[in-house]
Amino acid sequence: MHCWQRCLHVVNVTLWIFSLVELFKSDATNIALKKSSKQSNAHGQDRPERGNDGNSNTDYDEGSCVHGQPSPAYPLPWWQVDLEWMCHVTTVAITNRDASNAWRLHNFTIELYREDPTVHPNTKAQICAVYPGTVASGASVTLTCAPGVRGRYLRFQKNSVKFDDAVQFCELEAYGINGTRSVFSRHPSQQMSGASVGEKMGSPLSCGEDCHRMPCCAGFNFHGDSEGTCKFMSMDNGELAANASWSYFAKTDVY
Repeated sequence: MHCWQRCLHVVNVTLWIFSLVELFKSDATNIALKKSSKQSNAHGQDRPERGNDGNSNTDYDEGSCVHGQPSPAYPLPWWQVDLEWMCHVTTVAITNRDASNAWRLHNFTIELYREDPTVHPNTKAQICAVYPGTVASGASVTLTCAPGVRGRYLRFQKNSVKFDDAVQFCELEAYGINGTRSVFSRHPSQQMSGASVGEKMGSPLSCGEDCHRMPCCAGFNFHGDSEGTCKFMSMDNGELAANASWSYFAKTDVY
């Protein structure tokens, strides 16, 4: 995962006695694009990444569509994408294949999970939207999520299957806003040991904004007064050590 990947430009950061709240902003960024995806059962040479590769070609034979059949383990097949960050998902757009098997895109639910349900099977789903009908051949539909739905893992889940049915679509796009707040606690005259994952010149506030947007950032070492140097530290770093020239700001994400 790249440290700078995020959902959208949203910040709510508390730094020591400083605070910053940036209003929600929305744009036309597809937060599912080319993120890691998986499915319950892949058909032949088909791969789950075809479902969010940015290619909405509706011709299945061109290799741009997902195909996942039911299996004994998953009689109701699914496809999911890791958004890499807790997000409030507002809308999901799905493009159907054309030709004879377009009927397969029917009766499905879009779900959001905080944890990966393939790793944590007891994690609870939040329902974004249910589509009970059948999407027309080669058409795209946009579903509006229920208010307040958020999660990191977005799943397309079939609710029923017919003979020769499958999870089949050519592109899934998701749009939303970052749903987290980062709180930083200051440890004066201390420095986190280990190699940094990046650094910049700036104030504690600006460094906190950047760390908030970095999923791998666990905090930052800061040297200076209002403007100085900050070094972003990952979750794999060591221990706090005394250093009168530095302060460490530890990050906690609040959902």
